[in-house]
Amino acid sequence: MEKRIEKEKLAKAVKIAAACMMAILLANLLQLKYYTTAGIITILTIQDTKKQTLQTAIRRALSYISSVCMAAVLFSLFGYSLWAYGIYIFIFIFLCVLFWPESMTVASVLVSHFLIEQSMSIEWLCNETMLFLIGTTLGIAVNMLLLKQMDQELERVIQIADEEMKKILGHMAVQLGDKESEEYADTCFHSLNEKLETARNFAARNFNNSVFGTSTFELDYIEMRQKQSMELEDIYRSVGMIQMLPKQAAFVAGYMGRISREYHRDNDVQELLDGLEKILGGMKLQDMPKSREEFEARAVLFYILKQLEEFLKLKNEFVREHQRKQK
Repeated sequence: MEKRIEKEKLAKAVKIAAACMMAILLANLLQLKYYTTAGIITILTIQDTKKQTLQTAIRRALSYISSVCMAAVLFSLFGYSLWAYGIYIFIFIFLCVLFWPESMTVASVLVSHFLIEQSMSIEWLCNETMLFLIGTTLGIAVNMLLLKQMDQELERVIQIADEEMKKILGHMAVQLGDKESEEYADTCFHSLNEKLETARNFAARNFNNSVFGTSTFELDYIEMRQKQSMELEDIYRSVGMIQMLPKQAAFVAGYMGRISREYHRDNDVQELLDGLEKILGGMKLQDMPKSREEFEARAVLFYILKQLEEFLKLKNEFVREHQRKQK
């Protein structure tokens, strides 16, 4: 997992660098002066989330318009002097601190070109505006691309976590069928919980990335799976407590196998809950245990079924709640 994260960081750096170079090349192709500035603006535009990126771009556009108006007034009053630029910087930075804290650098650099060229003609206004538009547009574009790939990574991690939970259920079913089947340890939960935590971080970022929507589906889904994982770990330990396997163990093993096979994101598990109710009802009609060992084993099996019921209810309630929200 750590190697994959390092590769993702490297890929992100490559894409940001590529976007920077594209902005510079485009600005140079359009024969703009100070064309390297477009690349710097591209880098500064990229933020952690879609919402931050778009908000930053809008605030920078407002600050750029304000800076140009302010510079035009000051340069016309005091000429293209360092004093005029100093007054501009003081006023502009003060406004940025109040309204646009992330906009100090971009607008100030662009206005400095007017000072260097000793002109705010239409030609120079167009030059600086094009630098701003190229850098901002490419910054937004590469940011959206990076965040789309994050969505895909979230789906991949969720699928892996779901598959691991299915395998754990299948492992428990095998163990209830044959106590000597294979080594029984809870180390499998380390990997599962790591995947779920990674997915939760992705889901939280996706929620922040939502520009217009406020759906908490992904966050709620991961939280539900994390609760199921804790419940599953308790069931895992319960299975390990059984010292002998009465005939009822085969029914519970078969039911666990069914859960494993039908375990997927869209299943509301209502049929599984209905089937569990029948199994619980049938167990109550069984003959009384013939020994203390059988009594203890059947008691644990009954407890496991109740734990499985809680495990399934978490999913059922999640599906019902989100169906209600959609309506």
